[in-house]
Amino acid sequence: QHASVCIEEYATIFLTGRVLFTNGTTFKIGKGVTFKADVTSETFVVIDQGAKIDAQGTADAPIVFTSSNPVGSRGDQDWGGIIINGNAKSNMYETGIQVGEKFYCGDNDDDNSGILNYVRIEFAGKLIAATMELDGLQLQCVGRQTKVEYIQTHFGSDDGIEVAGGTVNLKYIVSTGNLDDQFDSTYGWRGNIQFLAAATIGHGDEGLEWDNNCDNM
Repeated sequence: QHASVCIEEYATIFLTGRVLFTNGTTFKIGKGVTFKADVTSETFVVIDQGAKIDAQGTADAPIVFTSSNPVGSRGDQDWGGIIINGNAKSNMYETGIQVGEKFYCGDNDDDNSGILNYVRIEFAGKLIAATMELDGLQLQCVGRQTKVEYIQTHFGSDDGIEVAGGTVNLKYIVSTGNLDDQFDSTYGWRGNIQFLAAATIGHGDEGLEWDNNCDNM
């Protein structure tokens, strides 16, 4: 669990274990930063309800989340991925959306969880528990004031991006070689996605999956 953190431009940072940002904190990341996630632990990043991520890479200097294994030895399930939990609505009215042992949702469709801009997420999707396989980028009830643009997820074990509930909009998305779906939405997501390129490239199941909660269509 962390207080607010600011990572300087072009740094290389090693992540180990569950990196959690709680209500009122901000995870600020400069352009060109590379994160290498420990493959020997349950490493993943959580931006919880009320926290924000400020990850602003550029086309020439993207922010990269990848495996700590050397190039050529990296693979799906090397680490967990990134989870963002917001306060927007889902159609799981009574309980919200479950992540591990906690439930997430709210009633603020204009909720703001921050900015992801020019970010690449690689070799994620680690199986944390029998019922908890993480995605490259998991957006849970994220609100429409959150900015998610110029994102690539690559060679993860589950979905490249999963959007569960919420109203977040996405632009300029590339999802490649993720073992399950390249893009998956569920539980009444009501946002828009514009300019999505998805390719299984011999290492994936489906391009797109759209689900819902059959009790609350």
